[in-house]
Amino acid sequence: MKNIKLRTKLLLIVLISIIPMALLNSYMITLQHERAVDMELNANYEYAKAINRTFNNYVDNIWCAEYLIGANIVKNNSMNSMDVNTIETYLKEGLLDLQTIKGYLWVNNKGIVVASGGNISLNGVDLSDRDYFKRIISGEEKVVSDLFFGKRSQTPSFSIVRGIRVNGELKGIIVGGVAIDKLETIMPENRLGRTSSFGFVDRNGMIIFRSGTTDIPMEKRLIKDDSPIWKALKGENALIGSYNASIDNSSRMGANIPNPYLGWASFATIATEEVTEKISYQTKLNIIIMFFIFFISFALALYIVFEMLKPIKILEKSAMAMACRDFSCRTNLQRKDELGKTAEAFDKMAEHIQALEESRMLFLQTAAHELRNPMTSVKGITSLIHLAMTKGKPLSNSVQLIDILDKEVDRLAKLLNQILEAFSVEKENIQITVNMQPQDITEVIGSALKLYQMDPSNNRTIISNSPGPIWVLGDYNKLEDVIRNLLSNAVKYSPDLTEITINTYIGDDSAIVSVKDQGIGIPEEHLTEIFNSFYRVINVNERDPGGLGLGLYICKDIILRHGGSIWVENSKDNGCVFYIKLPLYHND
Repeated sequence: MKNIKLRTKLLLIVLISIIPMALLNSYMITLQHERAVDMELNANYEYAKAINRTFNNYVDNIWCAEYLIGANIVKNNSMNSMDVNTIETYLKEGLLDLQTIKGYLWVNNKGIVVASGGNISLNGVDLSDRDYFKRIISGEEKVVSDLFFGKRSQTPSFSIVRGIRVNGELKGIIVGGVAIDKLETIMPENRLGRTSSFGFVDRNGMIIFRSGTTDIPMEKRLIKDDSPIWKALKGENALIGSYNASIDNSSRMGANIPNPYLGWASFATIATEEVTEKISYQTKLNIIIMFFIFFISFALALYIVFEMLKPIKILEKSAMAMACRDFSCRTNLQRKDELGKTAEAFDKMAEHIQALEESRMLFLQTAAHELRNPMTSVKGITSLIHLAMTKGKPLSNSVQLIDILDKEVDRLAKLLNQILEAFSVEKENIQITVNMQPQDITEVIGSALKLYQMDPSNNRTIISNSPGPIWVLGDYNKLEDVIRNLLSNAVKYSPDLTEITINTYIGDDSAIVSVKDQGIGIPEEHLTEIFNSFYRVINVNERDPGGLGLGLYICKDIILRHGGSIWVENSKDNGCVFYIKLPLYHND
C-alpha cells in the first residue's frame, strides 16, 4: 500500500464503500433464492407425506380385500377338500374393479401355489424361498415385498401378502401381484410443477414407482450410494436443495421421507432449473439496479476524488521543494476544510524548519570554530612534552601515552575539519569514507582500550571478553573510533568505581560487540532518538556531560557503511548495553 498512489487509494476507498452495497444486494438475491428453495422443499415434503398416506391406504385396502377372500375360502371349506376351480373363483371375484392388481395367488403353508386368479397362473410353483413367505411363516400377518423381477412375466413387480389364520393356525396365504404401471391411478394429482416427479423406494434402494416413468429398466432402478433417499430409508427426513437423480442424472431438489409403516421411503422432487427460473427475473432486475447505482456512485466519487487531489498536489509540490532544502516554500492555500487546515499546518512547519535549520547551521559553525582552538592548544602542548622527553627530561606520563594523545588530537582535528567542510558545501549528511580491509575486531577493541587503561583519572573497571580473533572487513581507524566513542559515553554516564564490560562473540554469521555499563540507563522515549544528529541526553544529576550530539550519529553512519547495524537496550539490572553487529570476513 505504501507504493500505491493517493489517487488509486481514494478510488479503492470508493470501491470499498460500494462493495457493502453490492454484498447486501447479493445477499438479498441469495436470500430470495434460499426462500424459494425452502418453499419448494416444504411443498415437496408435504406432497411426499401425502404420497405415503395414499399408498398406505391403498395397501390397507388390498390387505382387507385379501382377508375377505381368504376368510371366504377358509369358511366355506377346508383347503384340502375344496377344488382348485372354486378357490380360483373366489380369487377372481376379489379382482373386481382393481386395476392395480394383476392377480391373486392362494399359497399353502408349504409355500406351494394351490390356485391362481387373474392374469397370473403359477399353480404348483414353490414360493417358499420368497422373503415375504418366510416373514408370514415366522408370524407376521401382513407383508409388502420388496421389488423383484418376475421370471415368467419378465417385468418388475412387488407383492402385497396376507396370511389367513384361524385360532393362530396358518390356513393359507394370499399373494397379490401389483401392476406397477397402474399405480399412478391411485396417486394424488401432481400439483407441484411441470418437471416434478414422485414415487417410492423399497428397503433395498430399488425404485418401485416413479411418476411419469413407467418403463424403468431393472438395472437403473437401484439408486446411487450418494442419493439422499438412503437417509430416508434409515428413518431421516432428507430435504435436499440439489442432487443428481439416479435415473437421468439430472439436477433435482426435493424431499425424501421415510415410510415406517412399510419400511420404504417416498420422494417428491422437481428440477432445480425450474425453481431457479422462478426467481431469475427478479435476480436480473436486482443486478441491473445494483450496476446502475454503482455507476452513478462511482462517477460522483471520481469527481470528488479529483477535486480533493488538487490541493494535495500543491502540498506534494511544496513537500518536494522542502526535500530539496528549499525551506522558503509555502502552499498559501486558502481553504476552510481539513485540507486547508493541513496546508496551514504545513506552512507553519516549514517556517519552523527553516528557523531550526538556520539555527543549526549557525550552531555547528560556531561550535566547530570554538572547538578547533583548544584542540590546537592541546596539540601544541603534546608536541612540547614529546620534545622534552626526547631531550631526556623526566615526565610523569610515559611516551606511549603522549603518542596516543597526539594520535587522538590529530583524529579529532581531522573530524572537525570534515564537519566544517561538509556544512560549508551544504551537504545533507556528514560524509565519512571508509578504507575496507580485513581486521581482527578483538585487536581493534584492544587498541581502543589502551587509552582508558592507562588513564589514571579513570576509576572504572573495564573488562573485555573475547573467544579469540574474529575477522571482519572494515576500516581499522573508523571501527576504533566507534569503540572509543561507546567507551567514552559509558565512562561519562557511569558512577565511579563501576564496571564496564565489552563482550565480543559470533552469532548468525556476524561479529557482535556489546558495551555494557552500570550507569543511569537511557529513558525509553530516547532509545530510538539518540542516534540522530545533535541529539543529547543529560544524565541523572542533570549535569551536562558536554558534546555536540554527533558521536552516536557518526558511529551509526560508520557501522552502516560497513554493512552492519547498531542499537541500544536498557539492561535489566541497571545501565544500558550498546550492540554492534558486523558481517564476518571469510577468506576464500
